[in-house]
Amino acid sequence: MKLSKVPTAKMGMLYGMIGMTLLIFGFWFNTDYNYAHGRWVIAASIAPGFFIGIISAIVVEITTLPELVGAYVSLISFIYGYTFRASITRSLFSCF
Repeated sequence: MKLSKVPTAKMGMLYGMIGMTLLIFGFWFNTDYNYAHGRWVIAASIAPGFFIGIISAIVVEITTLPELVGAYVSLISFIYGYTFRASITRSLFSCF
């Protein structure tokens, strides 16, 4: 499927939304992943991204979408790098 045309791009977005919804419901109802407080953790994890996504969809124009994607990727990279560094530091000093 080519996503360079508007109708096919919209269908690709629809397939992505359906897939993510199925993934969330799969984690929500699977007892191997949601433990005792798992449903609350899943909901609390989704909520900030949901609100940020809604605000971004309202505010951002379609022509500035590549810059927005770049900003989100750099933010996630920073957060991942920070948590990775924190986990390495914690594991290095845990033997003392």
